[in-house]
Amino acid sequence: AAFSEDVLKGNNSEPIEIGSDKLVVLRMQSHLPAASKELKSVKLQVITALQYEKALQQTIATAEQIKAELLAGKTMAQLAETHHLPLKKINGLSRNGGDLAPAVSQAVFKAAKPQAGHPGVAVIDVPEGGKIVVNIVKVTEGEMTDADKAKQAVIEKNIAAAFGKAQLEAVLNALQAKAEIVMH
Repeated sequence: AAFSEDVLKGNNSEPIEIGSDKLVVLRMQSHLPAASKELKSVKLQVITALQYEKALQQTIATAEQIKAELLAGKTMAQLAETHHLPLKKINGLSRNGGDLAPAVSQAVFKAAKPQAGHPGVAVIDVPEGGKIVVNIVKVTEGEMTDADKAKQAVIEKNIAAAFGKAQLEAVLNALQAKAEIVMH
């Protein structure tokens, strides 16, 4: 709407709804046409963008190399020392707690479990643009407490009720669509 022909000619835009009770109307105060900038004015930005892109590509390559070496049998300690990276060992990670960021913890629990002496290895994206390589050595299956079983029963009952309601509504809608109503 901001770049519509009417707005660029100096007219107001059509109202834009941005909430249940809010509208916005745009009006151009000034317009600078697209233009090329001189290299000296954007040189630092270009250099920074290229350095960031190169660093990101190196990070991805290093993470994948570490993953391959872990799968080949090297230890995390060896690889951390070789690549001069910090190593953080976490024992007993649970879904509900821990000192990991929630996104990292979720990714660990979605990763493949270790199989027959081979660790589960995953490369996790970090929002800041980095990577975390995790080496899952052992997974202990959780145990459901009586309280958990009671919660599960309630959840199953609620899901069944929701599905039943949805199916009933679908049947009623289908019947209503097929029905011929005659008024006298």
